[in-house]
Amino acid sequence: MRERLTTLTLIVIILLGGCSEAPVSIITQADTVPPEAPVGATCVQGCQLEWDANTEGDLAGYSIYWNYMDDLTGAISKELINTELISDNYFTVEQTPPAKIEFYTITASDDSGNESEHAIVVAELTTPTGGSK
Repeated sequence: MRERLTTLTLIVIILLGGCSEAPVSIITQADTVPPEAPVGATCVQGCQLEWDANTEGDLAGYSIYWNYMDDLTGAISKELINTELISDNYFTVEQTPPAKIEFYTITASDDSGNESEHAIVVAELTTPTGGSK
């Protein structure tokens, strides 16, 4: 667990009426607990993703990922869609998804940079060949 060192200036009032300043070091524990994964995630009207808003007080925002299976390894690959955290609990995908997209996932991040588990959103998607996923 990482620790963060914070230095404060403490004003000490001496009973005889004098004042002096002395630096005091306080060690605080860094926030390493990620927020809960978003819940209630759905895909409505094509590529409009919606989910229930997280209630953590230090929530910074949300990230949206495309997820697809690698044909050679069978591993699931994730690709971040948004470049900045999303503050709302909905997102319209305006980019053209990769041909192999299988589903979307949403994560929540807090002010300390902790990211939640991925919440899965399954969507009916059309591939460039005209088929459906």
